[in-house]
Amino acid sequence: TRRDMCLNSPTLSACLVSVLAAFSYRAYQDSALGDCRSVTLSPLGRLEPNALLAHADHLFEGDIIGPEAMVVEESGSVITGLADGRIVRIYTENDGKLATETLVRTGVEHTEDGRKCGDSIEFESTCGRPLGLTITRDGKKLVIADGYKGLLELDLSTKQLVSLAQGSGAGNTFFLINSVQESPDGGTLYFTETSTDFRRNRIFYAVFSGNPTGRLLAYHRTNRSVTVLAEKLLLPNGIVYDHQDKCLIFAMTITKTLHKYCPGAGKGIEVFTEGIPGTLDNLHKYTHPETNSNGYLLGIGSKMALPFNLIAALKDMPMLRRLLIGILPIS
Repeated sequence: TRRDMCLNSPTLSACLVSVLAAFSYRAYQDSALGDCRSVTLSPLGRLEPNALLAHADHLFEGDIIGPEAMVVEESGSVITGLADGRIVRIYTENDGKLATETLVRTGVEHTEDGRKCGDSIEFESTCGRPLGLTITRDGKKLVIADGYKGLLELDLSTKQLVSLAQGSGAGNTFFLINSVQESPDGGTLYFTETSTDFRRNRIFYAVFSGNPTGRLLAYHRTNRSVTVLAEKLLLPNGIVYDHQDKCLIFAMTITKTLHKYCPGAGKGIEVFTEGIPGTLDNLHKYTHPETNSNGYLLGIGSKMALPFNLIAALKDMPMLRRLLIGILPIS
């Protein structure tokens, strides 16, 4: 019988290969990625081990989970957005101890079936996921780039939260806006949209596809309109003004590069620096306290360095990346 044939070697090997081929073809066809592209990456370097963060203190363990962007108020308090959709302030009490205060939620506190926000990435579309933050130049409001809820603004005195924009017009809803900065005159908000194909809870799909669908956008306060400044960007992420407040510096997540865009200069986008050995996230301006030299602090999500990095290893294998997503769906 066919069953007996399959139990006999070498027929067993042929049967297994046939089953695997059929399964792989189906997985490839059903993959959420659609078309995939090769990705251009600079060569991997080698990082030297260090223990600089080994003695860092873990604050508010179990309460502050998944803090993303951070901004510092004039008082010295820190505001950050969390995995459960909360925007919290971390401040120092009169006795010198650190404490937290929830300012607002960008979504609900619990799902419709009573599950707690923050327990699963699948709840983010309901609970909200604040990613980018910036305090307005007058210090009165907090602008929030939420990966699902769009561009929001919080009055820090009244705690009133309003929606500024949820899309770029003509029914074009934001898929994954990420980081935001206010112009020096306060009239424009510049922000990145990491992907126009995948939401944050499917960010791994966006990384594996290699399709440059990200955008750099501007929100104009005068008429509440959104302008697309640049598109076909590969996973743009953190954004910050340079030290002269003339140009915007923004990170590309997996290409290990920082790019520069100068509003009004007519130059388009230029490479600012490249070869950074990791997946890039948030950016902050930084002045060294001893030398007074200016620079930028980069949040790096994972290393991209020798001896091995999966993204780099598969950069020229788009079909294999699509197959892997079909076999190992991320949920």
